[in-house]
Amino acid sequence: MELRPCSDAQGDVVSELTFSSWGAPHVTFPQYLDREEHFRATQFGAWIADYVFVPAAEPESTDIRGYLEIFQRRAALRPHDGSAPLTFDAYSVAFVVTPEGHRRQGHASAMLSAFLEAMSAMKDAVSGAPLPYLVSNLYSDVGAKLYAASGWDLVESTEIVLPSTLAATPTVAAMDRAAMLAELAPGQVAFLLSADCFEFYHVKHRYCGTHRHGMATLPTKYGAIVSNGDETLGYALWTYNFEEGTLDVLKYRALSQNFDVFGALLPTLLAEATAWGLGSVCLWPTKQMARHPIIAAHTHARKDSLSMLLVRGNSPEASDQPFEWVGDELYLYA
Repeated sequence: MELRPCSDAQGDVVSELTFSSWGAPHVTFPQYLDREEHFRATQFGAWIADYVFVPAAEPESTDIRGYLEIFQRRAALRPHDGSAPLTFDAYSVAFVVTPEGHRRQGHASAMLSAFLEAMSAMKDAVSGAPLPYLVSNLYSDVGAKLYAASGWDLVESTEIVLPSTLAATPTVAAMDRAAMLAELAPGQVAFLLSADCFEFYHVKHRYCGTHRHGMATLPTKYGAIVSNGDETLGYALWTYNFEEGTLDVLKYRALSQNFDVFGALLPTLLAEATAWGLGSVCLWPTKQMARHPIIAAHTHARKDSLSMLLVRGNSPEASDQPFEWVGDELYLYA
């Protein structure tokens, strides 16, 4: 068996395989294919790679044993010795699936092992050097056992559910990357924010609003910034999730330790949800938000989308010290 890039013919099989998870019941199959074309046309779509698991002797077979979709991202990792943060390519696992007739044969685990082996030989797109660490995240809807056996560790997975312009996002994303790198402590790892994450979400949810709900008018707000004169105190970027009926906060950051940024943003979040008929506001909490009293009352463990992280030194002398994942928020769930 081998893991190889997906051909066009194999892609047709994959579309039928993934429709039940990613399309139905929100869109029809033709709409699903159309929406995927919209996704792939975004800048974020350029980072997507599709792989199939097939017999080595039949590389073009459409009787695929499994499908793996990944997103290339940039990660920032600060080594335990306190040296400067490293930035390099990391990979988010978006989808792992085996067709019904090939399940319970170990194909999913074998695909993940093959992916890690391939990743260990990859070169960083910026430096051209081998990856110093293998860093990968995923969100599991099937529990932690499968992925833990392959090297991904379960990370705290909670969410807050509160009763109920895109042009600026590159600037905010650049600000967030700078803050993330400045705050990264030894032994921590993060996935750096980029504006294409927000574009991806808004393409998805605008499509649902138009084609599923027949909305003639769509939202044009993408977030809010809290400022004091020229000083930015914090911000939240969101998307209108018409599929789930929630206002999803993709990224929240408080840049001031002396001002209640979350408290200032909360009325805006609730007002936006109400204005567009969304039943709740959903966000994944960060340590920055822990001191706000409303957090504890509405925070609970997630039943799905469990956060999983793999960090592995890509050299023989690498240590096995664990890394803490910081900034695990909804913008990564794309």
